[in-house]
Amino acid sequence: MTRRGVLLCTLAGLACKSEPALEELTFTGMMQSEVRARIGEPDEIEELRKTSEHIFGPFETVWSRIAMGDRVVTWAYETRRGRKELYFAGDDKKVAAEFFWYHDESKNPVF
Repeated sequence: MTRRGVLLCTLAGLACKSEPALEELTFTGMMQSEVRARIGEPDEIEELRKTSEHIFGPFETVWSRIAMGDRVVTWAYETRRGRKELYFAGDDKKVAAEFFWYHDESKNPVF
C-alpha cells in the first residue's frame, strides 16, 4: 500500500471514531456544568411548576419525588433525528431524568 493509501485509511478510521449520537448518550445524575461542557448550551429551556400529582411521559418516574409547587426545568437539544430533553427538579442542578423524542413518532413509546 502506498503512503497515500495509508494516510487515506487512517483518516477514514478517524472519521469513524466520532462521538456517539446524542440519543445514545446518558446524562442522568450529571451536573448542569458537566452537560454544558459535554454538549454545549441547550437550544431551548422551558420551566413549569408542579401543580398536579400526576403527569404522563418520561418524567413520571421522578414526579412523585418533587414537592407540589416546585419547578421543573427542561433543557432541549435538537438533532437531525429528534429532540433530547434533560429534566431538572426543584433547585437541583443534577439531571433527574432524560428522554429522546424521535421526529419519526413511530419510534417513540406510548405513555
